[in-house]
Formats: sequence, structure tokens, C-alpha cells
Amino acid sequence: MSESDREIALRLSAQRALLGAIPPTVATITCGWDDKEIVLEFIVDPDFPESDREHCEAIATEVVADFSDANIATVFKSPPQDGPMALTAKRWCVYRRFHAE
Repeated sequence: MSESDREIALRLSAQRALLGAIPPTVATITCGWDDKEIVLEFIVDPDFPESDREHCEAIATEVVADFSDANIATVFKSPPQDGPMALTAKRWCVYRRFHAE
């Protein structure tokens, strides 16, 4: 599978797994590849409960089920209070919570 096809497959898989499953305490979700490992990064509210973490882990399980030769890592971060976060690797945003100003 080409790099482009792998990216498209991951993004579509994540979108399907997210339908109706995103807890309200999740602000942003990104996905990406780190060699043969899928990385799902959840940017969460500071009061993120354990029950919402379990929902996010279920999302990750659905994504990795679409890729027989991959492992998955889930990362949970709270946004910094002093500005935007810097991306640490190539990731694709698959969800961003609406924020009215």
C-alpha cells in the first residue's frame, strides 16, 4: 500500500470509528503513523473522566481492527493554557470540537 493510500485508509477508518462516539470532553483528535504503529492523539479537557477515556480506547480498538499488521498507541493531552500546541509529528486532524467565540 502506498503512503498516500495508507493515509487515506487511516483517516477514513478514524472518521468511521468516531461517528457518534466522541465524548463531550474531547476537543481535538488527530491520527498518524509512526512506522507500523498508528497513533491516535486526543486533546482533552482538564476534567477528562476515566469513563470518557474508555470510550476513546474503544474508538482506538475500532481503528486498529482495520489494519491487521499495525499496533495502536493512544495519547491523551490537555491543551496548554498559554497558546496553541505544537505538533510533534505528522498527524491529520480527524475531529475538532466547535468553539464559538
